Amino acid sequence: MLNSPTCDANGYSNLFSSSGSDFASLKSTGNNKAAATTANGWMVAADQFLAAYGSNIDPLVRNRLLSYFEVRAVMLVHGKKSDTRKNYASIEEIAREFHEDCKREDPKIPTWNKLPVPASSEPVAITATGKGLREIGAYGEGMVDDSLLLEKGFKNDQAIQNAKTGELYKIIALDANKKTVTCILMENTKEATASKAANAKKIQINRADLLQGVWTPYKEIKQKFCTDIRNPLDNFDYKASTIAGIVKNAIALEFTKSSEDDCVLQTAPDNKVICTKAVKKIGSFKLVGISNSISVQPIAKDVGPIWKVIGWGDDFKVVIRPCSNSIPNSDPGATRSRLEPWAPKPFIAKFWSVRETFDQAVVNCEFKPKAIEVVYFGKKLSIDVPVIVNTASISDEGDVIVLKADWQTKEPLSAAPPAQKKRKSR
Repeated sequence: MLNSPTCDANGYSNLFSSSGSDFASLKSTGNNKAAATTANGWMVAADQFLAAYGSNIDPLVRNRLLSYFEVRAVMLVHGKKSDTRKNYASIEEIAREFHEDCKREDPKIPTWNKLPVPASSEPVAITATGKGLREIGAYGEGMVDDSLLLEKGFKNDQAIQNAKTGELYKIIALDANKKTVTCILMENTKEATASKAANAKKIQINRADLLQGVWTPYKEIKQKFCTDIRNPLDNFDYKASTIAGIVKNAIALEFTKSSEDDCVLQTAPDNKVICTKAVKKIGSFKLVGISNSISVQPIAKDVGPIWKVIGWGDDFKVVIRPCSNSIPNSDPGATRSRLEPWAPKPFIAKFWSVRETFDQAVVNCEFKPKAIEVVYFGKKLSIDVPVIVNTASISDEGDVIVLKADWQTKEPLSAAPPAQKKRKSR
């Protein structure tokens, strides 16, 4: 309690009777139950009012105003009086003084619509908004407080536009009658500048029309242009995906000319490729290293040893990764194919399973990449398609064995970063 009316010898408040009659009066059958319920409703409403409209009042002051309201309401309900405090005849009187105190702290705070209108006042004008019924003023029909206009963006020197005609005016005064605002016609609607002529057209606009959407605040939206835009074709990710697709297609065309159907992949007891018919002519048997893993990466990026370079561009390199040639442990069978026709089938290219060795006495093939030219965005790009070609005859059911070698494309000098020049010693 603030400034308790009376205290005992030890300085403790004894506002409420020690017999407990004050508390008993608040029970369901108590004499003060109805009055306390009403007072509580006003306290809650006061708190909500300040939360909605008291943002311009210091938080400590808001707490003080609410505390005064609550103490006065408690004393009124229980009939407590003190020489140091003002006595009130009703909860409405306490509420009205609370609102006046709020008004002193923030002159622009709106009228509290919970307060009863004084008998001498004219009818209260209200208007429907998107949030329900909204109070416009309690001082006369059609009156709107300045604070409500400011809340909606209507202020001095603000351009406003008629929602129907599109006419532009500028507010030059919030009239003292609380019913209208004085506006001047905008001379140049494109630049939203008001006329400076002495006889410029002025009109008074009802404040209620402003709140009801007949007029809206106008803000000129100037043209803006984005000029710092790079060519989409210079986007590396887009270029990389495009080139990767073109290279896959080019390798696929070479693959159609290969001897893939003239050999078989053995998976047990070891992994190797065996010819299914005799090959006598040198260079007539070839396997193409097709793969579903082709990527385009920046030149400086380290992609690891598993990736093989097959082409170089101005700022990128094209790399290919061997297929896994993984085979299911068991035959999928007809049942799986019938029940799961959508099941993915393994991607297998026999090129990646050919046995490699340095023993030239047993080899019958060599790595012989085929240079082809592809075009992307109108630019030419040289690609070395991975190819294995026979260098000797291969018997029927003979193993395909290739001479082990590093077949990937070497980095051209034009693609390498320029070497730094050594500084000459003086």
